[in-house]
Amino acid sequence: MRQSTLLRSSPIRQSNRRLWRTVTRRTQSVFRSVLLLSVIGAGLVSGGMLLVEYAQHHPYFAAKDIVMSTDGQLTREEVWTWGELSPGINILNFDVWETEQRLALHPWIRAADVSREFPQRIHIVIREHHPVAVIRRQETTYLDATGEIFVDPSSDVRDLPYLSGLERIPLDTQTAQTVLAEAVVCLSLSREWGVELSEIHWDNQQGYTVFLSDRHVVIRLGHEIRSNVFVLVRRVLETWPPDRPAAVFDTRFADQIVVYPFSVELYGRRIESTRTI
Repeated sequence: MRQSTLLRSSPIRQSNRRLWRTVTRRTQSVFRSVLLLSVIGAGLVSGGMLLVEYAQHHPYFAAKDIVMSTDGQLTREEVWTWGELSPGINILNFDVWETEQRLALHPWIRAADVSREFPQRIHIVIREHHPVAVIRRQETTYLDATGEIFVDPSSDVRDLPYLSGLERIPLDTQTAQTVLAEAVVCLSLSREWGVELSEIHWDNQQGYTVFLSDRHVVIRLGHEIRSNVFVLVRRVLETWPPDRPAAVFDTRFADQIVVYPFSVELYGRRIESTRTI
């Protein structure tokens, strides 16, 4: 009985052996394929790395042209120095982002856009600050036409109107930001006067006071910068001779300007005579 049982089970064992051999052969075949692909991939990666390394030192990818454009006064030499640029730099090794970050550290650069043009050209577009006033601070601080501030203690102070009254106020506060924005508007509107401004002074109690450079005139604007007031001031200045005695224009009244003699102190002293225009 036992012998017949073993004889009946032998076909099953033989079938299992054939199945196992088939699985083994297929596994070995897959393994050999994977191994072959791995070797090929490693060779491609290694060859690619060697190719990249070769290209990074090949003169074909050396920058022959560094094209720069700017909307200000920075020279090519200054930009090249700050950006650590030089002719012959390899395009593949050139890091656009790092160059933009280095250029952005220049106090007079608002933004820098850098790009590569293969195989041998670099483009640099510089947008500079355009200052409209010097803010009275310990460090040389400028206010540009967009309302931004920037510091450049290394350069001579530009011949620009001064903005005073913020010496003890952090410039990142809401009060200072409002004054800076209003000062930009004031400087823009005052261009219609056709005269040079010497200083814009801000005071928490008195508001804005403007001092002219070529006229002995001080203009009190109050706490608001109103465009219609600048139109009135322009009309008065058109008939106000440069050699006329010093005076104060008080524009804080509706549709009129009250003129005080400059000899009278603005803050605290009695005003002896006035004139309404």
